[in-house]
Amino acid sequence: MNGATTENAARQLLGGLSLGQIPIAGSKRRSMAINCGGELYRIGRIPANRAFVIIRDNLRLLYVAPAYANYRYAAKKVFGDVAGYDVDHVLGRRLTEQYGYWYTLVTRVNYQANRSHGSYERPALQGASGINLDKFCYTDARILGKLLGIPLSKLPTGKPSPGYSIVRSHERFLSLSEAGRLRRCLGMDGPGVHLDCLHPIQR
Repeated sequence: MNGATTENAARQLLGGLSLGQIPIAGSKRRSMAINCGGELYRIGRIPANRAFVIIRDNLRLLYVAPAYANYRYAAKKVFGDVAGYDVDHVLGRRLTEQYGYWYTLVTRVNYQANRSHGSYERPALQGASGINLDKFCYTDARILGKLLGIPLSKLPTGKPSPGYSIVRSHERFLSLSEAGRLRRCLGMDGPGVHLDCLHPIQR
């Protein structure tokens, strides 16, 4: 399988998107859905300004407001099985708030890897972000490692700096194995997923 074929196969595991097309945080629900080429859904009776889902083909993306405390409940409704995983924000809540984003992606994460990254998910300097004009942001090398279940000490890129600097595009292609792990992280392979709890958001 050549590089282009592998890349296309990996995209198909993620609803036809590359990693660089999946925002980890953003501010406008409709803009985020358009960016992904997907449709917006609310989760049961949870207000859409607290949690919502973008669906594109077989891809489900759960986003929550950083202040929403019941995000684990929302994740269980969308993912079904969360046993054996941490349910956590891809961009830490304090980092999401620091950059002025209204929503951050939530996934299932390997608990050992997730907890090893915890101290790096705080703003490096309070108030250092300034005015942020970016509608979305994307994963960096450290966050990708967390999503793939790699502990901080074993990242191939070495130990990063704490915090997060806005990534406006992510061009790294995933292998099939990595796309499969990210698929599990996004809860796309879990049994008992009740998508009947999702309702289209018309506006």
